[in-house]
Amino acid sequence: MEQEIYFDNAATTSLYPETVERMRHFFAQEFWNPSAMYRPAIQAEKELEEARETVAAGLKVPAKNLTFTSGGTEGSNTVIRGVCESQRLDDYNIITTQIEHPAVLEVFRYYEEKGIRTTYLPVDEYGRADLEALEAALDEKTALVSIMAVNNELGSVNDLVSAGRIIREKSPKAVFHSDFVQAYLKTEDPRLDIEAAGLDAVNICAHKIHGPKGIGALYIREGVRIPPLLLGGGQERGMRSGTENLPLAAGFASAAAARKDRLPELERHAQELKNRLLAALSDVGDLRIGSAEDASPYVISLGFRGVRGEVLLHMLEDQGIYISTGSACSTHHKGGHVLKAAGLDREAAEGTVRISTSEFNTPEEIDVLAKALTDSAGQLRRITRFGGKNRSRR
Repeated sequence: MEQEIYFDNAATTSLYPETVERMRHFFAQEFWNPSAMYRPAIQAEKELEEARETVAAGLKVPAKNLTFTSGGTEGSNTVIRGVCESQRLDDYNIITTQIEHPAVLEVFRYYEEKGIRTTYLPVDEYGRADLEALEAALDEKTALVSIMAVNNELGSVNDLVSAGRIIREKSPKAVFHSDFVQAYLKTEDPRLDIEAAGLDAVNICAHKIHGPKGIGALYIREGVRIPPLLLGGGQERGMRSGTENLPLAAGFASAAAARKDRLPELERHAQELKNRLLAALSDVGDLRIGSAEDASPYVISLGFRGVRGEVLLHMLEDQGIYISTGSACSTHHKGGHVLKAAGLDREAAEGTVRISTSEFNTPEEIDVLAKALTDSAGQLRRITRFGGKNRSRR
C-alpha cells in the first residue's frame, strides 16, 4: 500500500506531537498522585488545575465548574442519570432529539422503559432539531432537555441559542444539556454560544481535537445541582471520585492550547477542503449531499444511490484511504438511526458514507479521495447493473 490517507476524524484523531511529549513527561517523571500531601504531589495538583483552566478557556466557561471525566459517554451519563435520579416524583418528562449519540439516546431509552415520559424531537433532512416540536413538548414538568451541538454523522449544527430561549420561557426549571463533543474547539458558530443559550451542562472529550482517548470534561453551570455518577474519595470537588489522571489531563490541555487561538484558520481550512471535495464530485450522478451548507465543515455526508456504503468503504481501504459509514460508536449496531430520522429510505441510507477531515488533511488528499470515490462508485454501479441483468435472465 503506497499511501495512507485518513478521513475518519469524527471517530478519532491523531495526537499532536507536542501532546505526546507533554503526556510522556507526566507518565515518566511527574507521576505523583495530585491528592497526596507532599511537595511533588502538591505541584502535580497545581499542574492539574492549570490543565483545567486551559480546557475551560476553550469552552469559555469558569474552570471551577469543569470536572474531568473519562470522555463524552461518562459526561452525558452523569448529567442525564443525575437529573433523572434526583427527581422527587415520577411525574416528570425528558426531551431529546432522534439523532443523538448513543451515549445520550440509550440513557433516555433506559428511563423511557422505566415509565418516564420521553420525547424524541424530529429533525429535518439535514438533521437539525425541530424547535416548534420542542416548544410543543415543553411544560412545567420537564426536568431535562438534551440537544447535541453538532451531529457526528451529518455535521448538522443545532441552534442552541434559540432552543435555550424557548426552554427558559416554557420550562425555566429544566436542565438544558448539550453533547459538545464534535463542537469543542472546532467552531465559533454563534448558534452554539454556551452563555447565550443558557446551557446548564456541556460535555466534551479530548480525542476529537488531537488529544488522548480516555479523558473528557463536563461543565455544569454554577447553581445547577447534579449528583455525581461515581462515589468514593471525593476527587474533582466531589463530582468525580477516583485518582485524577494527570497525564491525560495535561494531554487534553496541550491539544486545547494548540487550537484555541487558531479556530478561524482551522475552520476555514476545513471549509476549503469540503468545498473542494463537493466541487470534484459535482458531476457524479445520483449523489446526495447529506450535510447542509451551514453544517460543520469537518463532517461531510455523501449518499451514493445504488452503492453499498460498506463495500465502498472497503474498496477505498484497499487503496489506503479510510472513511466511515457512520458513527464509530455504533459500528456493530445496525439501524442507522440518524439517517432514518433525516428521512432517508433504506437504499439511500445503505449508500451513505461519512468523510471527516482534520487540519492535517491536504487539498491533494481531497483530490485523491474524490477520484477514488468517483471511480469506485462507478465500478460498483456497473457491477450492480450487470448483476441485475443476469438475474433477470434466470
